[in-house]
Amino acid sequence: MAAVLLVALMFLSIAPLRATAAEEPLYIQNSYTPGAFLYDGDGVLKYGIPLKGDKAFQWLDDGGALKNAATGRYISLAGHGKTDSSYSEPVKLSDTPMAWAFTPGGPNKSTNLMCADPEYAGFALHLEGAQNGQAVAQKILDNQMDWGNMRWFMLQSSSVNFDAFIRDGFCIQADSGNFLRDSGGQLEQVRPDGADDNFIWVVELKDNGYAVRNKATGAYLTDGLGLQQNAAILNIHIGAGQSINGKLFNIIRAGAVPNVTGPLTLPDKPYNLVNSWFGLYMAEDGGKPVYGNYEPTDPAAQWRILYNGEATAIRNEATGDYISRTAGGVTCVAQETYCWNLLRNSSDLYPDAVEFQSTTDLASYIHMEHMNGELECSSAVQKEWGTPHWVPV
Repeated sequence: MAAVLLVALMFLSIAPLRATAAEEPLYIQNSYTPGAFLYDGDGVLKYGIPLKGDKAFQWLDDGGALKNAATGRYISLAGHGKTDSSYSEPVKLSDTPMAWAFTPGGPNKSTNLMCADPEYAGFALHLEGAQNGQAVAQKILDNQMDWGNMRWFMLQSSSVNFDAFIRDGFCIQADSGNFLRDSGGQLEQVRPDGADDNFIWVVELKDNGYAVRNKATGAYLTDGLGLQQNAAILNIHIGAGQSINGKLFNIIRAGAVPNVTGPLTLPDKPYNLVNSWFGLYMAEDGGKPVYGNYEPTDPAAQWRILYNGEATAIRNEATGDYISRTAGGVTCVAQETYCWNLLRNSSDLYPDAVEFQSTTDLASYIHMEHMNGELECSSAVQKEWGTPHWVPV
């Protein structure tokens, strides 16, 4: 008996263990489409942007079945069509588990989400050609397995940059292509022709749903598409195909809408600035702006991003020094120095990131392209590249 128990314990010690529903929930993010996290949208599998704490976007790995933390329903293909024309059918959620094959890999390793039920062998979840914010399931070919929209990141909460999603607020687009604007207490549907906070909406997570507040006026959107001063609860999420008063709207990041957001500013608090390409931290060492594998709690790797109404300053938490432009690149100085334009990301590959552009040379950005140990600022990089992108966390 003792020998049998020993063998069993040895097997348990080496056998790969799957996560269970009791462990930390996962967020499932598409590897290609920006701001595309799976959620339970009233029994239909949809994708959008999560607010921190919204359990509709959280999934429990229940022995390979994916169970929604808010509703208890499972991602399922039961009853889903098997022909090519079934591609547009919504993926439903069910009270009955259905197993999926995937590899939990965190933020640096994507995986396919393949149905493990023999009836739907070869079927995968993806967003290729997806419409109205709904995920797609169909049988895919081997040469499609590595397409970006076919692959997913299985993330824990600590790997999701929630602050970046709400940085600019959101715009609400009607099916006409126009956007909702608070015009003196009345809603109008027009297109922005300049920076205007009346087009921008702040989405708030409440105990029983979402409230949508206008950034300029503070008025809340009602489910009858009116405005009122007190919070009104809407049965929506942040994404495409949201139904309000029987009409469909797309709720999208304001930074993605041309001509509506003003200069980018960040709340005044310490940030780590992590390079989007190399994953290294911006820091100050011996009076020099450098980068490296710093602890997030190290004040030398913490910065405040300050705005004076015209330009941005980058101030180190440990020394109080500012990053300043020089003829050959950058340095750290004690004098208060506002010499940067804080810009939104220039590539959808880095949706959480910002860029620091020189105010005196608009072709030059802070980067670390040549990996020489110190920060650089030059036109040696294109703004769409990874190295001039920095994620504030």
